[in-house]
Amino acid sequence: MKISRRNLFAAGGSTAMIAMVGSASLSLAQSAASQTSLDLRTTSDTLGANARQAMIGIFRKKDATVVDRYFGESFVQHDPNLADGLAGMKSFAADVASSPTADITIYRTLVDGDFVLLHSRYDGVGRYGASAIAFDLFRFKDGKIVEHWGAQEPEAPPNLSGRTQVDGPTEVLDRRSEGRRAAISHPSPFRG
Repeated sequence: MKISRRNLFAAGGSTAMIAMVGSASLSLAQSAASQTSLDLRTTSDTLGANARQAMIGIFRKKDATVVDRYFGESFVQHDPNLADGLAGMKSFAADVASSPTADITIYRTLVDGDFVLLHSRYDGVGRYGASAIAFDLFRFKDGKIVEHWGAQEPEAPPNLSGRTQVDGPTEVLDRRSEGRRAAISHPSPFRG
């Protein structure tokens, strides 16, 4: 069964976020397989830092010019809450800049090939109400963000097990898997 990312987000909530990450895993693994582990590590560090700096620039520094620095001319927006293209991203950055208490806490940065996934908390942004937990998946090309998928949902209290939407390990302890990824097949339930 094939499910588009747009349809996944239409499903809403955490299920769509988890499904988005799962459906991207095969293409992410294929992208990583075409690079050497040394190149991937260097690229991973740079792309992850660029994605973080873009979001920190928008949320903390309230600097709408980060869109011009980090996003490519052919930028495609898949987040159903934002308009397409650079104009949509600039509008979002301006919206955040007009929120004096807007901030972001980035808990996890996962990089695979040209893809970077940020797991974050957005605070003080009017369009999301109170705090929102966000997953932002960026695709880079030539060092610029050219595509974005995003999902946000209101922060919930701890679940019945006492866990939150952001707790758990946040540090990558073993990067050796990057070199082995090419030899591992990741079947996805979302492929036909």
